[in-house]
Amino acid sequence: FSGRYLFVSKTGDMSLLSDDNELNVFSKFTEQKQQPMEGVIADTSNTNEQDVKARVPILIPDHTELRVPSMNSNNDFVYPPEYEGHLEGVLIPFNDIIDRIRVLARVIGAEYRGKRPMIVCVLKGASVFYNNLLLALSQQRITYSMEFLRAKCTINDSNSSGQVEISGLDLTKVKNRHIILVDDAVITGGTLSHVIAVMKAAGCASIKVCALLNKRIPVEKRLKQVDFVGFSVPNLFLVGHGLDYADSYRECADIWVVSNLGKEKKGKT
Repeated sequence: FSGRYLFVSKTGDMSLLSDDNELNVFSKFTEQKQQPMEGVIADTSNTNEQDVKARVPILIPDHTELRVPSMNSNNDFVYPPEYEGHLEGVLIPFNDIIDRIRVLARVIGAEYRGKRPMIVCVLKGASVFYNNLLLALSQQRITYSMEFLRAKCTINDSNSSGQVEISGLDLTKVKNRHIILVDDAVITGGTLSHVIAVMKAAGCASIKVCALLNKRIPVEKRLKQVDFVGFSVPNLFLVGHGLDYADSYRECADIWVVSNLGKEKKGKT
């Protein structure tokens, strides 16, 4: 993702990072200083500042300390007992996710008021994020229509020359509509690039991408068009809030890092 990032420290200090190079410099600096870091939702009470901060993703630094729930205390980080030992720790708590979704909904609502966008969910991973986003958009009092699609890439997603099969969406409905594609996480964006091309060929009026996560990975070719992003995250094995591994862990409310046991078991007991 090329753009600006918002870093918010535990003390509430905020830093707008203008590009990926500045992000790398900032990450190395904080690592050398051994500063405790944690991505949180900023207090955006000022209108002008609010607009700026809302349009850049919350940066979760590479070396963020995971939150590990204690079995001997009450906490909000719950998961099915079948997954005991499968999850290393929480990267993004549910409450932070919901707070960020509300900010995204405010930005989207302001931009699409009066346009009645078609909001398209990329199944299955985006379904939980999609549902929470629509609920937040309803609070913005804008109208929209709902559609769903499945996109299957026939080769490795990183190869942009592959064939993508799209099902579940009648493309005749797309003509002259303002489209918002909602996905769970952008890694390379190879599949999404094909979906965007198909939508444009079908005659949509405009198309933008909304993703809960944008993963920072060292690849040359990746999707440049990610218009609304919740969090910029490290290249970790993440599950929960709709994200899965072998079709497991989607039901976890928080976003977790999978443990080595989880990778081995793939959600099986």
